[in-house]
Amino acid sequence: MEELTNNQNQNSQAQDGNAAENDTPKTYTQEEVDALLQREADRRVSSALAKQERKFQAQQREAAKLSQMNDDQKRIYELEKREAEVAEKEHQLLLAENRNAAGAILVEKGLGLAFIDFVISDDAETINANISKLEKAFKAAVKAEVERRIGSKAPAASSVDTKTLTREQFNKMSMAERQHIADTDRETYNAMVGR
Repeated sequence: MEELTNNQNQNSQAQDGNAAENDTPKTYTQEEVDALLQREADRRVSSALAKQERKFQAQQREAAKLSQMNDDQKRIYELEKREAEVAEKEHQLLLAENRNAAGAILVEKGLGLAFIDFVISDDAETINANISKLEKAFKAAVKAEVERRIGSKAPAASSVDTKTLTREQFNKMSMAERQHIADTDRETYNAMVGR
């Protein structure tokens, strides 16, 4: 029991010491740097060796499996293995073709190629649906950001009847509304500005 209490005291003191150490940047000696580099190199080498060992064991299992088969079984096994490889290659080719087609559609719609990973799929219908969803979301986000930065919404089409428009109403209009009248009814605009 006494040992447990001593260990807890030592741990709390070590934690207090670590907290003080974390406040100041740590400087390393050359020996410490060398040791850190050696540990990292050892970790990477160990990882590579473990990966190679797994690969070697898989090859050994494959060879043991083949040694237990007769000639017909070996042919069937090899055929199935090749068929699986061909199916995987076909799938990769399909994805590459779909990627190219999706890229063309994205460029056509004015969206960047950076979005291609968000829309890619195995079939064209899903790709088109994904592009439509992305386009709607992208345009809505751009519109919201533009409105946020401008501080107001885009002006709606003027519902003012230009035939009964008075100079006082015209003077109260925003510049965008005035420009709309200038674009749609030049004669009324000229009369309001005194031309």
